[in-house]
Amino acid sequence: MSEMSSMELAKKHFGGDKSSEFKKAKPSGGGDWQKPGHYYQILRAVKMQRTRKGDEGFMVESTVIHVFDDVDGTGHRVGADATHAMWTKHDSFYGNVKEFVCAVLGCSQEEANTDQVFEVLAEDQPLADMVIEVKAREITTRAGNPFTKVGYEREVSAQDLASTLSDEAKRLYVPDLDLRLKQAQPKAEGAA
Repeated sequence: MSEMSSMELAKKHFGGDKSSEFKKAKPSGGGDWQKPGHYYQILRAVKMQRTRKGDEGFMVESTVIHVFDDVDGTGHRVGADATHAMWTKHDSFYGNVKEFVCAVLGCSQEEANTDQVFEVLAEDQPLADMVIEVKAREITTRAGNPFTKVGYEREVSAQDLASTLSDEAKRLYVPDLDLRLKQAQPKAEGAA
């Protein structure tokens, strides 16, 4: 089995006739390795990946920078790395990817398209250092197995980061917060 790049895997699953399948998809959550809880997480990488066993997935790699709720102490701690794997073999694949894309790009489900998927998967990692709000909960599948359903809420504003994060988290994970706040000011003033 030859190695495929992240973008080659993306074209395989989102290119051509798959575009219409993505457009019709309904987000439903999904996940591997992400623990239940409510968090702010800073994105490190978004990529398509193939495992040694040949499973292919859309991977969201992040670091937890704030914990609102860690589900009775069983969730992530600040500083923990979390990976959410959305596997192509699952029926929920397109809906899960659509939910992520809509949350990070601020688009509606109706507006979402596969060009946006390629945008978030770009080799230069355009989403690296974006902070997103994540809510994950454990559910039981139809087969009776526990499963972590991951929901992506939104990109977190610089103002919300400034008012929520501890000083240590700001220093460690968002050292450019002052710059982010300055960049956000014209947007806020222009909207008024």
